[in-house]
Amino acid sequence: MKQITSDDQHILAQVAVLRKRAKMLREQAKDVRDVVRAERGRRERLEAYFTYWREISPTWPKEWIYDEGEEE
Repeated sequence: MKQITSDDQHILAQVAVLRKRAKMLREQAKDVRDVVRAERGRRERLEAYFTYWREISPTWPKEWIYDEGEEE
């Protein structure tokens, strides 16, 4: 009985250490998720900015804008 109690105490000590480690890892995972979400938001905003401001070659004739060639 003494051996069983000793083994149980040893296992309970290991469980306590593992629970403490699990709590720490859970907190780290939450922090990493928050950082990843923030980085994704920054990346999406940057992609939208570059997509919006990239140079686009016109697909319409420039005469539509400048009325060239229609002098009468």
